[in-house]
Amino acid sequence: MKIKDSDIEVFILKPNDSLNLFLFTGTDYGLSCTRFNNLISSFKIDQDDPFNCSRLEQKDLENNSTILLDDALTISFNQKIRTIIIKLYGDKLPLNVLNAIKLLLKNLPIKNTKIFILSQNLSSSSSLVKLVSEDKYSAVISSYQSSGKKIQDKIKLMLSKENVTITNNALNLLSLNLGDDH
Repeated sequence: MKIKDSDIEVFILKPNDSLNLFLFTGTDYGLSCTRFNNLISSFKIDQDDPFNCSRLEQKDLENNSTILLDDALTISFNQKIRTIIIKLYGDKLPLNVLNAIKLLLKNLPIKNTKIFILSQNLSSSSSLVKLVSEDKYSAVISSYQSSGKKIQDKIKLMLSKENVTITNNALNLLSLNLGDDH
């Protein structure tokens, strides 16, 4: 399932526990990282626990297309949530990476297992995004840069809450220098 942009923040604070896989994608990698970390915090996952948390890189999936499923089916040491964190790079993913995720999706749901995939520069038209968004035990969380108008609206809203006014020239200058770095 693809989470609507307007629902993402609420979803991250109160995630659907029946989901196994969460794919973070989009052109705003900073926002994706923030949302990724916040969702992991919402599940109260200890990323430093080697008995419950595995970290995989794209090259691991490229070299062994079954490693992801093997890790997902591993029972955690103390019966807590088994967590797998995967980092992917680039828009064009090798076939072994896609095959590893396809194999995993065929075996979902997996009780007490959460898989978090943080992808850099993966477009919404990617075959991986399509695969994950069609799976009922998975969620796609996309992060895209806001337009200049949206950034200015956010600035105005923040300033109005503090009863501060701003000229259009100052607003333009501020929005250009702040950019959309979340």
